[in-house]
Amino acid sequence: MGLALVDNILRSPSNRANSGFGMPYLGKVCGQANESTVELLYQLGMVQDHGTRLRVQALLSWLKDSARLALQRSSLSTSEGYRRVQQELSSLPSPAPSHIQVVSAILWQSNDLPVEYDLGGLVTRELVRYRNIWEILKFSSVKYEE
Repeated sequence: MGLALVDNILRSPSNRANSGFGMPYLGKVCGQANESTVELLYQLGMVQDHGTRLRVQALLSWLKDSARLALQRSSLSTSEGYRRVQQELSSLPSPAPSHIQVVSAILWQSNDLPVEYDLGGLVTRELVRYRNIWEILKFSSVKYEE
């Protein structure tokens, strides 16, 4: 259930207006996350059981996919030759800042705790690279050069 909940909160389209739902999906309004979804994600990432590694891996996979999609959509991505994002990622909603922050908080806290999985093995170079370039693009007009 935890993996399904993570995917439902983070990967489901937030705009359900086309399907007849008039209210915001999972409390995400204008890009802002509902505090309840942030708390759920935090608890799912911090509780230590046999599924924790898979849930944290799902959170990091979502973060990497969100960064890749943002790079794909930017004008920089085409000029720098980033691979085209798979079709299944094209419907990935833009992440709420609170959801990104909760993933960071989970990583920070997990680094200080005795977790039952290899946290360093889950944080890949590719994830860090995409995330850093994405951050540069969001807050700077400076072109990225490898």
